[in-house]
Amino acid sequence: MSGEAMADRSDPSRKRQPSLCLLTISHAPDVERFALLRHSLELFAPGFEHVAVVHTEDLPLFSARFGGSPRLRLLPTAAVLPAKVERQRRFWGGRPGRWLRHLEWRIPSHARLYSGWKLQQIAKIEAAAELSADAVMFLDSDTFLTHPLVHGDVFDGEGRLHLRECPAETYEDFAFEVGRQILFRGRLTDRAEAFNYILPTPRFLTRTAATLRSALREMHKDWVQTYYRTDFPAEYNLLGHVARAIEGYAGYAPDPRNRDDWGYDVKFPEQLEPAIALCEQEQGRRQFFLVQSNMRMPPADYVPRLRRMIEALARRQPAAG
Repeated sequence: MSGEAMADRSDPSRKRQPSLCLLTISHAPDVERFALLRHSLELFAPGFEHVAVVHTEDLPLFSARFGGSPRLRLLPTAAVLPAKVERQRRFWGGRPGRWLRHLEWRIPSHARLYSGWKLQQIAKIEAAAELSADAVMFLDSDTFLTHPLVHGDVFDGEGRLHLRECPAETYEDFAFEVGRQILFRGRLTDRAEAFNYILPTPRFLTRTAATLRSALREMHKDWVQTYYRTDFPAEYNLLGHVARAIEGYAGYAPDPRNRDDWGYDVKFPEQLEPAIALCEQEQGRRQFFLVQSNMRMPPADYVPRLRRMIEALARRQPAAG
């Protein structure tokens, strides 16, 4: 063993560098978006572990395309979700379930038995609670990197995680806070202290995810079904509430970046061209680029161009060492 390695183990004043895992929940319809995300990680964040949880039936597709990718671990939902929840997912994703879901649009959302959007949130909570890393950064398939990501972008000098948190501002922010209050069995007559954590690349300590899951299990006989019946749940706001109200921000520090520098965000088709122009002008310094998948823009219409853009941005980065 080298002297430096021995010093690392024997010197109590030298703190272990906290670890970060990148987490994505995906499925076959998002495979081309996921491919862009993977390519960007290999260009700009090759040193971080990436765990992708994909629908069990889609695992062969993802394994065939990405099985040899460095530092990528592919997991089926069957390995993450409780068995009952996985069986429900398989049923509702099949032909009979899809037919019933079509009928469910006539039923109020709080009475529905399943929601793909909410299932994704449940999978994030379950997966993050089981990760061995100290912290998790959530990267959806419609997000990709435009600039190198390093340890100092995520943790401060004391090893605290940079938390992205803002006061609630919009009706949507407060709607998600109502959902959070209901899931935590709080009174809706209480004075609201609402915050927004649905921000670019949310990141939390995995300890926080485990605490959240334990709290939900204790408060609800079947927390997953309660989650499905809640009108506006948001996994990030639930995690943020635990970090703030239960853990007292222990292990967290405010993100030092200005909120306007947290990423490039495309929510409507007409925003795509201006966002690309700004990203190229700034040489991708905001690090993350989101093209929301619910815009119904076919990936073939924009993914090749964005792939060329990030490759050009990567070539402009100074050589390592």
